[in-house]
Amino acid sequence: MTDVATTFGEEKAGLKTTLLKAWQLQSQHRHNFSRSAPARQQNGGGTIEDNNADYCISISGINVVVLSFLYSYGNGNTNPSETIGQSCFISTSGECRNRASVASSISMCQANGIKVVFLSVEHLAHTLTLNAEAQSIANYRWESYENSGSTSVQRPFGTAFVNGFDFDVGVASGQTYYPAMITQLRTFFAEDPANQYYITGAPQCPLPEPNIGVIVQSAQFDYLFVQLYNNNAYAPGPCSLRLKGNAPNNYNAWVSFITNTPSSGAQIFLGVPAAPLAANEAHRVEFYYVTPNELASLVAIYRNSHAFGGVMVAFPTPTLSTTAYAQQAHTILLTGTPCGASGLTTTTVLPIATHTVTPTGTATAPVGTGTPLPQWVRCGGEGYTGSTACA
Repeated sequence: MTDVATTFGEEKAGLKTTLLKAWQLQSQHRHNFSRSAPARQQNGGGTIEDNNADYCISISGINVVVLSFLYSYGNGNTNPSETIGQSCFISTSGECRNRASVASSISMCQANGIKVVFLSVEHLAHTLTLNAEAQSIANYRWESYENSGSTSVQRPFGTAFVNGFDFDVGVASGQTYYPAMITQLRTFFAEDPANQYYITGAPQCPLPEPNIGVIVQSAQFDYLFVQLYNNNAYAPGPCSLRLKGNAPNNYNAWVSFITNTPSSGAQIFLGVPAAPLAANEAHRVEFYYVTPNELASLVAIYRNSHAFGGVMVAFPTPTLSTTAYAQQAHTILLTGTPCGASGLTTTTVLPIATHTVTPTGTATAPVGTGTPLPQWVRCGGEGYTGSTACA
């Protein structure tokens, strides 16, 4: 698969990617689906989510979609079950309601150069107990969700396949067995050299990270979406975006954390909320939400880091304002400023690590004040000839 690498002028190679993540808190656990486009968010209310493919267009500012959750596995269960929003529950036998719709969305996203990565998460009721169990789960995931050619299992999405797996582990127990799962998955990935697969993770920002830290330092990750919110008061190592609250931004500590580990080549993303309620409701704006201008100042600090990957945007529900925030983040990564500020500069597409890099469309968005603009209206951009509107 391909990805977008954009740099400011002639900076060093680095993946500057805009990601979105949708979530909802239920019993202190996230039960939402995406860390990229709102590709069928899972919400626990009565609202049916938008179609994943609706956000997989070149001007959305989105480069990766993460579907969730593979939430029931371990404790002897090697056939994970999962839920993709309210639209598709996948049983342990591989049956998927609305299979055709989900499969079509996955294929459309990929056709537009947007990677689709499946999210795996461990709830408190499930844990891994053996390396052999972890490897068996990896085998099932490969046969069921990747381009395996397998006919021995029922594939939830038919011939459609995802571009890897994301690990958002919520408990510490069993994490010593995840490296065996990831190693097995990478062995399978090598069997399909025509496609690019990824292993990604979504750690909380405190270090040492209690739930996924051992996994990150013991197995090879490609991207790390560090959640730099919700932990301003965490003990013993509080962390935040630093612009709000008093805890430090520990991006540099994360760079050191993965140095000399199998994940030393991983790209680190700044995790930011797209709206006040996308972060911890107890603190809301005062600690966690950053405006596009503030986000630009953060990107300016870290953009020259060899490990900087881009921005992961978390949002509670897909609205015009939150999807516009993703466009803002993408424009900041391209130009250094939010949309509506200085004009776009020429960008250079550069490869990162061993990934194949090809360009997709450039996204821009309104500054975010005043009346919301139509969902995919742009406020300009190099080579753009469509409708223009700026806030």
